[in-house]
Amino acid sequence: MDQASPKNAGLAGIAGLPDDRLQSILKETGTFVAIVNAPDNVVIGGLAAQLDLAVAHALQLGASTAKRLHVAVPSHTPLLQSAVDPLLHALHTLQPEQPSPEVRLLSGLDGEPVLRIDDGCMRLARQVSTTVNWQACLQGCREADVSRIIETGPGTALTRMARNTLPDIPCHATEDFHSVDGLSHWIAQSS
Repeated sequence: MDQASPKNAGLAGIAGLPDDRLQSILKETGTFVAIVNAPDNVVIGGLAAQLDLAVAHALQLGASTAKRLHVAVPSHTPLLQSAVDPLLHALHTLQPEQPSPEVRLLSGLDGEPVLRIDDGCMRLARQVSTTVNWQACLQGCREADVSRIIETGPGTALTRMARNTLPDIPCHATEDFHSVDGLSHWIAQSS
């Protein structure tokens, strides 16, 4: 993704705007919705100057929050289209196995269950350049009656949103744990 990313690009968070105002900003600034967190809470991506303009317009139009994020890659936007095929190739090279029937994988694109590993690889690769619908993923978790949620990768932003949306489901980010043993113990508690 870093290699495919244009220079001087990134992400910004915008909350508290109706969709028609957000769409107007996107069209005017040439930015893209990268992540849908809630109906009025999104992350947008684009080039730095476009993002700065989008943030300024969002605040002028009444956004409760609009700010650049400390991210230099416009993940989940068409600006990373050239990273999709290399990622898909890398995923196939790993030869992933079909998960056990007890495991439910959800696509970040739409929160739908991934039933075939080849479809899962394609969806995962497409996520690099396509909007991630975290709101739909959380709904998919609710519908699947999950017992706990673990966020892998850097950060805790998704964990915080999951805790707000699904307060009755225990969730943590991997960085909440000081060791793999601690993470393993927490996961084993649900078994």
